[in-house]
Amino acid sequence: MPGLQKINFQGKEIIYLDYRGQSEQQMIGYLKEAEKTILEDNKPYLTLTNISEAFATKGFLRQAGIMGEKTGHLTVKGAIVGVNGGKRVLLNVFNRLFAGKKGLKPFDSEKEALEYLVR
Repeated sequence: MPGLQKINFQGKEIIYLDYRGQSEQQMIGYLKEAEKTILEDNKPYLTLTNISEAFATKGFLRQAGIMGEKTGHLTVKGAIVGVNGGKRVLLNVFNRLFAGKKGLKPFDSEKEALEYLVR
């Protein structure tokens, strides 16, 4: 189900952002909700992002960069699913510009991504 959820995997809490099939405005809304949650919780976090069947628009990437600046100090690890072709190029640019060493690592499946996050 698209949106923001907190999930538990192998005893670790993960912020899961599911953008599948969502519009730019919906995706930006989820980002803002995640930012608010992370800042209110004020603790280190793991993220899993699913961007399958969604487009990373300029507006979305701009908002993601803003969120990264505000919450990056709390980021432990991030994983992303659904990145292929042109999305991989955008992810590489995004990681270089906004995420530094804590960039989102791409995976082919949510299971692989979850296992990476809890290692």
